[in-house]
Amino acid sequence: MDKIFGELLKHLDYVPRYFSILAKLLLQPKTYLATLSADDDIELPPALVFLTVSFILIVLSNLPFVPAREGALTPLAARGVLMLFAMLAYSLVVHLCWRIVGGRGSFMRCFILSAYASSVASLIVIVFLLLALSVIIALDPTLYHAWATHDAAAPKILTGFQLGLAAAFAAIIALGVIAWLAWVVACWGAFRAAYAASRLRSFWAFCLTLILGTVILAATWMISAAIGVVAESGQA
Repeated sequence: MDKIFGELLKHLDYVPRYFSILAKLLLQPKTYLATLSADDDIELPPALVFLTVSFILIVLSNLPFVPAREGALTPLAARGVLMLFAMLAYSLVVHLCWRIVGGRGSFMRCFILSAYASSVASLIVIVFLLLALSVIIALDPTLYHAWATHDAAAPKILTGFQLGLAAAFAAIIALGVIAWLAWVVACWGAFRAAYAASRLRSFWAFCLTLILGTVILAATWMISAAIGVVAESGQA
């Protein structure tokens, strides 16, 4: 562990390059990932720094949407840790799926690629989520506050205008899911190269990953919701 942190400290000069690398990943994900060194020991620390900076950005971007009350940051921190565990679980699932179809890559290479791919995927999702929340806040802040704080006085039956807001929220989230899926497809070629697999095996690995990844996503969402419920009960 000390060795890993030592390597991370040596790569702190990587942080200012974060947005440059993020832009390259968004524009040409497969090309950028293909340029990574074949030496996992060299590539692991920068990948961890990229993942860490992405995690910090996601947490900071959520702060304006956290209700102003005592202990409100605790569930946010818990969800952040949950996101990191979900990313690790996703890496394991991707590696398992590739091995099932006959891929010959290592888990460490999969983890490095996933650190980049999952970081950007999380950023894409959070951008669309925050955009959807911003629409509700801008047009009906009272409704958003009631939902965010789980206020018992929150309307059980929505007005026509509020139903329109809910539809807009759902549409933005749907666009986010499409953007997320497009990003996963764009990155997938880098995993195929790492596992030296054919296009057919790549297709089956993608299908398996999509199925098992959805399970991880659903489990993460349910645990996140449970964290919110526990936090609310603690405030009661």
